[in-house]
Amino acid sequence: MLKYLGQAFHQHIGRPCWRFGTRFIPDRPHRKRSWLYLRKALALWLGRDKTMVWLTCDQPDIQGGEPVAIRGPTVFRGWALSTRGIASVTFSCDGIVLGEACRGQPRPDVVALASHLRQSSRCGFHYLLDPRSIAAGSHELTIKAQSYGAASVSATCKIEVIRSRDDYAAWRRKRAVTPGTVAWMKRHVDFLLDRPSITLFMKLNAAVELGSLFTTIRSLQEQVYPHWRMHVYCDKASFEKLGESLGRLTAQDSRIDVYVESPNDAVDSSGSVCVRAEDDLWGLIDAGDVLDPNALFEAVYQLNRDPQIDFIYTDEDSLLGREVRDFPVLKPDWSSELFASGTGIGRLWLARQRLVPEAAGCGPAANSIEERRLLLKLTQKAQKIGHIKSVLYGRHLTPGQIRPMAAHYSMAADARTVIAGAPLPMMKLEGIENILLVMLDHLGDVLLTFPAIERLRQMFPQAHITALVGSWSESLARGNESIDEILTYDFFDASSAEPHRRIDAVEADRIEQWLSPGGFDLAVDFRREPETRDFLRLSRARYTAGFAQGKEAAWLTVALPCEPNVQWLRPRRHVAQELIHLVEMIGVAGRADIRPRLAIAPGEDFAVKELLVAALPDDGRLLVAIHPGSGRSIKCWPAEHFAGLADRLTERLQARIVWFGSKNEMALVDSILEQMRFRSEAVSLAGRLSIAQLAAAFRHFDLFIGNDSGPTHLAAGTGMPTLCICSGTIDPIQWAPLGPAALVVYRLMTCSPCYLRDREECPFEVACLRELGVAEVWEAALRTLLPRWHKLVHTPEFAQAKRTVAPHGIRKPADVSAAFPSA
Repeated sequence: MLKYLGQAFHQHIGRPCWRFGTRFIPDRPHRKRSWLYLRKALALWLGRDKTMVWLTCDQPDIQGGEPVAIRGPTVFRGWALSTRGIASVTFSCDGIVLGEACRGQPRPDVVALASHLRQSSRCGFHYLLDPRSIAAGSHELTIKAQSYGAASVSATCKIEVIRSRDDYAAWRRKRAVTPGTVAWMKRHVDFLLDRPSITLFMKLNAAVELGSLFTTIRSLQEQVYPHWRMHVYCDKASFEKLGESLGRLTAQDSRIDVYVESPNDAVDSSGSVCVRAEDDLWGLIDAGDVLDPNALFEAVYQLNRDPQIDFIYTDEDSLLGREVRDFPVLKPDWSSELFASGTGIGRLWLARQRLVPEAAGCGPAANSIEERRLLLKLTQKAQKIGHIKSVLYGRHLTPGQIRPMAAHYSMAADARTVIAGAPLPMMKLEGIENILLVMLDHLGDVLLTFPAIERLRQMFPQAHITALVGSWSESLARGNESIDEILTYDFFDASSAEPHRRIDAVEADRIEQWLSPGGFDLAVDFRREPETRDFLRLSRARYTAGFAQGKEAAWLTVALPCEPNVQWLRPRRHVAQELIHLVEMIGVAGRADIRPRLAIAPGEDFAVKELLVAALPDDGRLLVAIHPGSGRSIKCWPAEHFAGLADRLTERLQARIVWFGSKNEMALVDSILEQMRFRSEAVSLAGRLSIAQLAAAFRHFDLFIGNDSGPTHLAAGTGMPTLCICSGTIDPIQWAPLGPAALVVYRLMTCSPCYLRDREECPFEVACLRELGVAEVWEAALRTLLPRWHKLVHTPEFAQAKRTVAPHGIRKPADVSAAFPSA
């Protein structure tokens, strides 16, 4: 206001008086401009206690009153202005705040209307609405612009969150454990300080199908953690139905025991054998339910991290048919309200053996009411209850049981931080015994697949290969000696000039019921175009392979882009070569020995040893190497986070920190050292080593931590435990460091991977790294350090840990018939 008054005084009074001798009365332009300044000053003076706020959302259009359909991540864009400046723009759904919009985007169209207001040049905002944190259905979305004063303005609209089964499938693929991570766990499971014996109890009745029972047992046999047993309790009727198959199971896997009980003592008598003295952990499982391969490992890992936990539980979802998962139930951390809410704990849960007296009289889950009574006793006496925030259990439920659980279809409680290994191998080739080949094309196309089929037979000489072909190709396929079985389905017409068959939902269900009982381990579609790709999903094979372009068929285990058909562009290779390439990629996907190796000259190694001896005392403490830099700043974890992580490593693990970097990164290392509380326990070797010396130095450390950069890949290649902190600019599936002890930690972002190059290009201020906290990376570092835990038993972090090894012997009679005492 004072500015406008001063300008008006100068134009209307001061300047004319200065020119008194020539012209006292100002001309028309001067009068018009001065009155404009006076009006502005008067308007500001009259409204000095009244703050004006404007808010507009122009993408999507919410002014029409029609509900906005939300089928996936949706960007809301608009602008907000205030006479006192905008403090925040928040988004809320049904009164619950979702988050704050990113502000500061240029809006030149608004500047032309309100140039006199502050922030008008950068008044734009945008917000990425992730519908996975909102339940499906209708909701009210509120956008609120808050000024620096007390004033605010809101805009509301109706949104309709539309969710399909593929949404959860995509969500699960991002979080599911990869075969590479499973391989990492198998290599490191014996480094756990406490390896308890786990016993799971199953109750069978005559209604249980043999296929459901085998599905559950197969998921147990694929567990990373090997020290488990299963006690199967069945009545007379179920034993008469399944006894022969159960006898074969106990003969094949000595970790499975079967007990037969009479209907009169199904509950009370089973309570006496529910838990034995040698069972360190125990829980319940039902026929048809499945465990993720890492379920028992994650439970035991958490018990190692916190030995005070007596009872632990995980999240779960529903198993709809073979390998189809939906309706996740993401549970909160333990509270008495959780148990009283009716939702309960669900599965999977494990209790320590010391809680056995509380389970007296409770059998192995005769029904849900009895299990609830058992859980009530266990949780009341447990010293501490833990929760694993991962969906590790698939519960086989009927459609009537699934509907009430649909209300829990909210993924807001899911942890966004992922710790994973490089996706190598992508599949386990040794377990492929049953292969399905989808060859629904015409005669010429089927004939060109024969060289690829022969190569597949060479890779899997003992596998049973089934070919799915059109009826016109049946006789042709029978002439291929590499094919063991022929299935026919006319998806195309006999003439290639006719269109293919349209498959509706009813026909898709029929095809699934026809193919899925085959129990295929691998399904391959040789057609380059995507029309037949869904047959792979309908087969419910464990692994799938085919051609895909861009975002097509993201669920494929092995996806190979084929050379597109472009007019006037001559192809570089034959179709038969592409099909053989697809088969070869299946072999590559099963390799676990892919990693870079670097030979170190003896002279370089000797020079590095002398340098480390001079810089570090030989006191046997944990040595941690950290490289905080990268070629681009958008890939760098914040410097203050590195300082906090180094302090935590020093304080809790008594580690010595050695900082590495190039000459250009010496200033970055110095700034981190200034922020450390335990500066005296850290050493900087930034700018002092060559690349070869850097690789030689890494071999003397227990852990390496770094961003997505060359030194991180170098450290992983040496075989040392390596933790890579990944930004959202890349996908770790593509760029994770290769090494037998390497892991990556990253934050799941809807906008990732973005492949941006400069930090200034990110509209979210690199939230993928900024919001990845020290606590999350600390937990990832501890997991990466698992091979060195034996050195840390006396540190504050592991002082309470104990080392017990589960018995490897089999505690059951050698005679199979003796396993059925009541038979």
